[in-house]
Amino acid sequence: MALPTSPEERDQGAVQAQEQLEAAAPAPLEPTPAQADEASMAAVEEQVALTPVEGEAQAPAEQTPNMWRLPHDYSKVLGVEHKPPMQRQEDVGYLWAALANDPNAHPTIRMIAESLMGGSPRGPRR
Repeated sequence: MALPTSPEERDQGAVQAQEQLEAAAPAPLEPTPAQADEASMAAVEEQVALTPVEGEAQAPAEQTPNMWRLPHDYSKVLGVEHKPPMQRQEDVGYLWAALANDPNAHPTIRMIAESLMGGSPRGPRR
């Protein structure tokens, strides 16, 4: 912004043009630093005014229940239909059979699976 330092500048029109430009400009989107400081100080003063004095009794804060908490009783989570004991034993047998025949399984796991399946366990290879 040009500052009027002499009467000639105002006569030339540079100062008037700058003033017209500033008047036509839209309001700034962000506050000036001084305005921001004043707003923050007002917010701090309001917060201080709202804080209770140490001797005053405070109302208990409302607590909303956490809806994402895990349930304590899992019996209803997976349903009430359970497999019969014979089918559960059969499924465990299939698991051990799969582990005994899996070439990617750890040798110790394969050895345990083979011994549980009734086969002769192979010892560690040398």
